[in-house]
Amino acid sequence: MSIFGRQNSARLIREFAYRQNVSRNAINSIVKSMSEQILTGEDFNQKKKSLKEIRTDESDWNIYFQDENFKKWVQEYPNSENHGGGQPQLRLIKKFPWEENPSKEKYKLNFEIIRKLLNEFDPCSLMKLGAPIDEYDDLVNKILSDSYNNKTKLETTDSLLYEIQNHYGLNIPKEEIENFRLEIENFLSEAFNKIK
Repeated sequence: MSIFGRQNSARLIREFAYRQNVSRNAINSIVKSMSEQILTGEDFNQKKKSLKEIRTDESDWNIYFQDENFKKWVQEYPNSENHGGGQPQLRLIKKFPWEENPSKEKYKLNFEIIRKLLNEFDPCSLMKLGAPIDEYDDLVNKILSDSYNNKTKLETTDSLLYEIQNHYGLNIPKEEIENFRLEIENFLSEAFNKIK
């Protein structure tokens, strides 16, 4: 159905519903469902050929695409209770989910950056011993929290030094504490420069 046809149909539905004393919310719901573009079957297959895949969500069920006009689409399985998720559909969307909540997406990106840098820095030499990738995640969260709360590099350095000594149990000889503090400060300088 053309855009003109959908607009004309929406006008007719509104007029009919008004005469039948249907609530405004019910009318808007009907009109909204008409304006939502959903493709299935052969229309789905034809449209999908022209789309550029942007990314898949964490569940691996939804795939996000963009068409040649920069319109955004999601491939989803509306009947997920069926075996294999049922038949897929393409639905036109206004924004990608990560555009809806950019601060959450930004935190995820920054988290990965800091995690990689901290694992490379490996202040307790745990990565060299085969520790899992998430070993320092509590420190990563601390660094990001301090950054977002505008803590100084010195405050974060002291905080990390305390955590490393008390939480991770790293025994640093007194004569080496200042050098270790300097290493943490250098690490934080690089980390703060890389996060967005």
